[in-house]
Amino acid sequence: MGGNEVSQLSTDLLAHTDLAVPPRDPAGRVGAHSMRARRPSTLARMMAPSFTQMQILQAISGAVTLGMLVWGNASAWWWLLALVAYFLTGCLGLTVTLHRALTHRAIKLPRPLEVMFTLFGAAGGSGSSVAWAAMHRSHHANVDNENDPHSPEKLGWRLIFSVYDYDFDPRHAKDLLRDKFHMFVHRYYTVLLLAWCFALGAIDIRLCVFVFMVPAFVQITVSNLTSLLTHSQGYRRYETRDHSANNPLIALLGWGEGWHNNHHAAPLRWSFSRRWWEIDPGAVAIAGLIALGLVPREPVVRESAVSARSSSS
Repeated sequence: MGGNEVSQLSTDLLAHTDLAVPPRDPAGRVGAHSMRARRPSTLARMMAPSFTQMQILQAISGAVTLGMLVWGNASAWWWLLALVAYFLTGCLGLTVTLHRALTHRAIKLPRPLEVMFTLFGAAGGSGSSVAWAAMHRSHHANVDNENDPHSPEKLGWRLIFSVYDYDFDPRHAKDLLRDKFHMFVHRYYTVLLLAWCFALGAIDIRLCVFVFMVPAFVQITVSNLTSLLTHSQGYRRYETRDHSANNPLIALLGWGEGWHNNHHAAPLRWSFSRRWWEIDPGAVAIAGLIALGLVPREPVVRESAVSARSSSS
């Protein structure tokens, strides 16, 4: 499914909210009738996240960011504010919460932090927590095969422009489908995103540019580069069953997401680094939350049964 179509996942999640606990026949098999549901309305599909939305936002925010770089005369303080906003959306929102806390359950955030950080992640333009977790779990379940929703082997450099194969079983997000808050964010994602944009603009148009547009462009683009480069460019410490690789540049730009081979070797571990020089800002943020007593200290999950390379890399 190409990026010019409404996300199949958004359609399925809206139509199949009963799939959190799919009906089973006496033999314990999932019943075929569990996949039947009425098609959601056009309005409902427009409000839920889709990759058409992401492409539009990436194009508009990219044009705004380029315009500010070339013709703008904003002070360095506005660009520093954009970096802080990207830390909130990309680090605390996407990698700490959407990825490590909600998708893999590597840490447990207190409910107030989970709500706040989820909204940070959603404000970055990468989609709702439900959609993001379902896509990423599908990626791990089908990594680098024909069912991988963002395999660079299938989609190549088109991944940079938010073109995804987004058609998979919504039961990858069955825990989040039970959660009223996460389903609210999913159902009204477009409304929430537009409300955030216009609220910032009503205060000061520069807030809309540097707190929303610039961070959203960076977050969407870096996320797409992560999908592309961490399965094609970099070094491998573990002999995993996929093509995952550690990419230092993506780790720098994406708050630690570039240590992808390490992550695929032990997806339930909240720290993606394995050497002192593999800097993982997301793990540093989690360690800070633990030190402050805001997040319970969880046992470190050991690497999966994969062979580590004998080299010191």
